[in-house]
Amino acid sequence: MQQVEVTVHEWLRANDDGNSYELNAFSLEGAELSITVSGLGDAPPITDLVDRLVASYPDDVIVPTLRWSQLESVPIGEVPPTPVEVQTAELRVVADDWADDFDLTVTGLTFDGQFLTVEVQGAEPAPLEPFLEEVENSGIDVVLVDVFFTRRVRLDTTTTTTTPTTTPDEGVTTTEA
Repeated sequence: MQQVEVTVHEWLRANDDGNSYELNAFSLEGAELSITVSGLGDAPPITDLVDRLVASYPDDVIVPTLRWSQLESVPIGEVPPTPVEVQTAELRVVADDWADDFDLTVTGLTFDGQFLTVEVQGAEPAPLEPFLEEVENSGIDVVLVDVFFTRRVRLDTTTTTTTPTTTPDEGVTTTEA
């Protein structure tokens, strides 16, 4: 496991052209490699990591998953985001990815440094286990997670048409649709 982490660090250094890449989370379970990386600009090329893993471990099949958080430079005079704001943004990515997998929409997310509340809507509720695992894998200490689901149902409208009729005695002509 340590050798794989060394390979990941080498990959980040080799591709860092002023992007200040940082490995925020690393998890290797069996053949599943999950990494969270942050930095300025574009994400490092995952294909290069795959090539390095194949070259370094030809007898093993390691499947990497990259979770990317793009950071921004804060000009002088602007207040940089707080650590909780950065963590909230990272948790938003986790929530959006989970919601997309289950055809849900994240309608609200708050995090105060300990408690995470996520509001989602969709046609059917989704299993929470994958989301909770990803929150745990994010490396962010979350004490409590609350997820609220709202069912989204399409309402069909029906239109009825009526045909006005009048008697000829009133001098009005009859029309039909």
